[in-house]
Amino acid sequence: MTRAPIVRFGFAVRAAQLMLFVEDPLNFNTLAAIFNRHESIHQLEGTETSMNLDVLCLFSQGTWSDYKSDASRLPQLVPDQVLKLKQLTVLTLAETNKA
Repeated sequence: MTRAPIVRFGFAVRAAQLMLFVEDPLNFNTLAAIFNRHESIHQLEGTETSMNLDVLCLFSQGTWSDYKSDASRLPQLVPDQVLKLKQLTVLTLAETNKA
């Protein structure tokens, strides 16, 4: 199970538009920059829950390769998380290796 912020819209069309924006790989860098600026996220650094920040950063900016190289210090991912991270990795590779 993953958690995401709750956003309410007056119309389903606006919610669908936001979903399309969030899922569009072209918007990845914009969303990552916003995520990284949020101060409450970085308050986790150096705390007993800092591993949660590492996992958040992995899913916002990392790749499957990043996870494999740091797997010993990160929690084991469940199958749905592995699939999602691999999908995000494909999107990242597609964006960085455009012809």
